[in-house]
Amino acid sequence: MSPPVSSQQIDPTFAFLQKVIAVQGAKSPVFGPSGQGARGALDIHGTAALLRFDQELDEAQLAALEKQGVRFERRHDGQLARIGTIYRAWIRWSALEALSDHPNLIRAEAGWAPGVLLPLEVTGEKLGAHAAHILPGLGVDGKTTLIGNIDSGIDVLHPAFFHADGGLFDWIDVNANGRFDAGIDAVDLNKNGVADRNEVLRVLDGSWVQDFRAGQVQNRDGVLQTRLDWLYADMNRDSERNVGRTAGFDEQSPAYGEPLFVVDDVNANGRLDPGEKLVLLKTSKIKKYIDNATVYERGINLIDAGQAEGLANAHHGTGVSGILVGGQPGYHDRIGLAPGADLIVYGFSFTEGWETTIMASFIEDALHEQVDVLLHEWTNCFTRSLDGSTNMEAAMDHARAQGMIQINPLGNLNRSQKHIRREVVAGAQGLLSFEVGNGFAFGPDVFPYTLIYGTVQWRGPISPAFALRPPGGEPVHVYLNADTVAVGNALTHWTHEATLRDTNIATFYLWSADQQVPVQAGEWAVIIDDVFEDESFFGRISDSYSGWSLGVGWKQSTTDAMTLCFPATADSAVAVGAYGGRHDLVTQDGSRVGQLRNFSGRGPRLDGRANVALTAPDDPFTALAATPQIVATGWGRSWYATFGGTSGAGPHVAAAAALVRERYPQWTAAQIEQRLFESADRDALVPEPASYPDNHWGWGKLNVYRALYGAPARANRAPTAVLSVDVGEQAVVFDAGASSDPDGDRIEFRFDFDYDGVWDEGWTSAPRASVAREFFELDRPYFARLEVRDGFGARAGALVEFTLFDPTPDPVDVGADEDVASAPNNAAKPTTTCLCATSTSTPSNHLFLLLLLATAAIVRRSRRRPLSRNCHRSRAVATGPNGVRNNEQSLKPEPTHGFDL
Repeated sequence: MSPPVSSQQIDPTFAFLQKVIAVQGAKSPVFGPSGQGARGALDIHGTAALLRFDQELDEAQLAALEKQGVRFERRHDGQLARIGTIYRAWIRWSALEALSDHPNLIRAEAGWAPGVLLPLEVTGEKLGAHAAHILPGLGVDGKTTLIGNIDSGIDVLHPAFFHADGGLFDWIDVNANGRFDAGIDAVDLNKNGVADRNEVLRVLDGSWVQDFRAGQVQNRDGVLQTRLDWLYADMNRDSERNVGRTAGFDEQSPAYGEPLFVVDDVNANGRLDPGEKLVLLKTSKIKKYIDNATVYERGINLIDAGQAEGLANAHHGTGVSGILVGGQPGYHDRIGLAPGADLIVYGFSFTEGWETTIMASFIEDALHEQVDVLLHEWTNCFTRSLDGSTNMEAAMDHARAQGMIQINPLGNLNRSQKHIRREVVAGAQGLLSFEVGNGFAFGPDVFPYTLIYGTVQWRGPISPAFALRPPGGEPVHVYLNADTVAVGNALTHWTHEATLRDTNIATFYLWSADQQVPVQAGEWAVIIDDVFEDESFFGRISDSYSGWSLGVGWKQSTTDAMTLCFPATADSAVAVGAYGGRHDLVTQDGSRVGQLRNFSGRGPRLDGRANVALTAPDDPFTALAATPQIVATGWGRSWYATFGGTSGAGPHVAAAAALVRERYPQWTAAQIEQRLFESADRDALVPEPASYPDNHWGWGKLNVYRALYGAPARANRAPTAVLSVDVGEQAVVFDAGASSDPDGDRIEFRFDFDYDGVWDEGWTSAPRASVAREFFELDRPYFARLEVRDGFGARAGALVEFTLFDPTPDPVDVGADEDVASAPNNAAKPTTTCLCATSTSTPSNHLFLLLLLATAAIVRRSRRRPLSRNCHRSRAVATGPNGVRNNEQSLKPEPTHGFDL
């Protein structure tokens, strides 16, 4: 046996890759199916790398290394691509020896690694009193913050990713039946009061899929539900919402397609009533999207990402982004936790290889963009050390030191049979057996295993020997950092390194000798020998296809400890586990609502550090990408689906961090993280932690409301909004004094005097507002909008219609109407349902007669109901619980809590 070659400077993966690419080329099974993992990561001349030095390199040092074959990458602006003293580079194979002699080099890591995964398996109220709906009501929605999401991509055309910021529009009741009829009624786009041909409204259902396998689809009926659906102007009358550049729209088109609206359902009755308006969706929430090497930016070319290459892989990233920022708060129920935040998506579509350098480039860009919170929705569970020592983790730590919070799902490895721990006593052998089946079954197809890979890690100073035994064969000794050897019908290669934190890691690859023949099925075994001290060994294993699913796995795997995944192992990582949010996984123990999901990774790291920070719910409804596969099923771009795993938990914590950043902009990243930790819920945790942070729960369950306000939110009922309008001789008074709160909480008010979509009064404790009459035009109907909120963010609205008429009478023949002329001075005024102003002077009989005649003439001309003598008409348009029109007050809406994210 040759002893392990321990190098803390040069990653031994370089030598392995050089041999494989020279012998088998980029199509080797080592690089995954069809060699896709080698794409862009390496070739016959060299490979991508991440280089860490102990100081910034000066121009002379850079020039010397480039002369030796190290090409330093540069950003679009020409600056060096680096994060602190960590540089992205392309290294010629011939430059490795010279690089190893550099006095300032700390570590050189190969950019390629197998097994890059998205943490997916397969809520709002769990975070503290229905936080997703309450917090926007309190004015906290993530605005002023920027979230980055390293993920698979995003469907930029999904309606969830647009702000409702395009202004208000009237709808036209074409058939005058007092209710909205899709396909008949219209939106007044050009504000001419006429239903033009291109203004017909149709429903865009916010349908959702509960179970993909069963094909259970709900809300696919074309019937408007204001809290779930959108309306669109079917401009070409083809009964579909057309979007994107191929449909004739461009970057300036609101919502990148045919006009799209949410309903301002003021009385919260779930219908579009006369007087209520539509709100146009306009601006994308996505500031930038990088799809591999292509950059799409809002205001420039983001619309083109609707046909991007990465759309085929955008399911995961779209779901995560929906949990982060999706939806239109105040109008829809399915909203993300920080719907006001801007978002940058860093699309990562490769499933094999090119991990380190591309992820580092994303962190560089996030630093340049001054991202507040960076969510890492990717992982490598199988071939990276578990002690936080890699260059990638150092890059994350540097970004965190600059104020960027790093959020990392723990991964879903715990029950996948791909982690094992073995205690080997001195003088004994250790046996790590794994099973290779006939292939990975995916639907009707079975994919043979042509590549298997993993690691064996330990912390002690020993140098054990390793052997690999094929099914029914004899063990074959393998030498670390040596030549590739044949085992059974396959080839194997083993590398070794000691990390900067004294973890020993032996990485193994087992692949088909003949690319047309899969690795032999049956029980294989890793044999550990020459153990001269008691030692704990930790094994990870996987294959090209299965990821978290059951595929190639250890025969006697272990669970519930040390199953967290890189890069949640970073010192700076806020590592997030998952607990049941909406539904039980009844086939799996420990996965009921409120319980820690059994697939969720656990701590500690290999060096004993807990590293689990928080847990969050994992299974909200969120936006479903219109990938080619989804479209082929007949499903639409406006759809939603359940989304789970630690991938579903991570964005809850990332969005919560953004909200705390918004509320406390002066706080450091450390202060924000500490607030999230100390405000977590710790009741009824199973297993019950002995101390915090715990290896299962971290600091506990995320409670974003407590993180923001220092106390848990209590049960709360929405207030009632009541508005009246009183027109006086000098001013119009808007009175919300009859509004109330059923819990006795203090309420606040704001007014939109002419319902133009701009709040004329900010939130105030004063229930009345006065506006000079000159603000309004005469003889024109107006609607006034009131919104009321309590101290916990619950809101209610009211809408009142009123009109001001000119009190100056037209010339009239007094004798033309004997009946009116003979009316006594104290005759009863015409009764109306409005609250009317009363004049403080006593008119003469003559003036009173003229005023009555003028009023009657106006009533006849306008064909309206009788008016009070101050020429004011006011009526509310709220609808009661039985569908009956209610004058004078709007009714309390249903509470907003209890909806799904």
